[in-house]
Amino acid sequence: MKGFLLSVFAVLLLTSAGFSQQQSLFTQYKFNRLTENEGLTNNIITDIIQDTLGHIWVGTEDGLFRYMGGNFKKFMRERDNGYTLPNNHINGLYVDHLNDLWILTQTGVGKYSYQQDAVVPYHPETINKNVISMVRDGNVCYLDRYGGGVWRVSNDSINALPLYDHESKTDYSHWPVVRMDKAGDMLWMAFLERGILGMDLTDGTFTYFSSHEICGKDKLQVFEVFTDRLDRVWLGTDSGPFFISEQGEGKYGVNRILPDHLPADDYLSVSLDLSNNLWLGTRQNGLFA
Repeated sequence: MKGFLLSVFAVLLLTSAGFSQQQSLFTQYKFNRLTENEGLTNNIITDIIQDTLGHIWVGTEDGLFRYMGGNFKKFMRERDNGYTLPNNHINGLYVDHLNDLWILTQTGVGKYSYQQDAVVPYHPETINKNVISMVRDGNVCYLDRYGGGVWRVSNDSINALPLYDHESKTDYSHWPVVRMDKAGDMLWMAFLERGILGMDLTDGTFTYFSSHEICGKDKLQVFEVFTDRLDRVWLGTDSGPFFISEQGEGKYGVNRILPDHLPADDYLSVSLDLSNNLWLGTRQNGLFA
């Protein structure tokens, strides 16, 4: 989802930049519609992302597509083939710090091999359920577990991340995780309608904010967990954008961003540009910067 929304940002930014420079209201921008004629055989787009080689990757509900200018190459699940998608329904795409492309599907995760130009299933014997979010930190991958919790994968070792908080006596391992990101030593996990949990990966301690603590409501839908270059954590939710800040001695606080200026809306995406400008994409009110 992140890649798609950033693409929307680019379109909206182009338009707003044109008007901010007082260009003619009649300036025309050219868009090319890419369809089956170019090899894109499914028009339900679930995610778009670009790798560092310049390849545009498109996830759909029926296959993965790579666009290199001119035409698409299609990757589909093939039976009895060890180098294939786990599932043709793509939930999301993720490019890590090593430029590895990960494909999150309804029945597991695939990793694209540049050497073989193929998708290799990632630990299919264990990770074979619906996956919608992941984070890679060095050689360790964190993936949401179907039914609740998070997988921690290090080389060939696959374990459920221990999410039992002895202080509050709460077992978070059964709570479905919908979004994740890492800030410093903290792994932040947004739960389905139940707030957000931060886990200090160095000592296993937790910081939890319930939906009520964040927005004053019993349920909160989190669309985005975004960590910027300074390891600050931003949330896009159905109750507005929020910011998690460290307050010293391992304590954190969460606050609504500009509540008197930003309207109530679904904040679907959050990003920070190279000039430290905050960009917020919404469902009904467009883009704020």
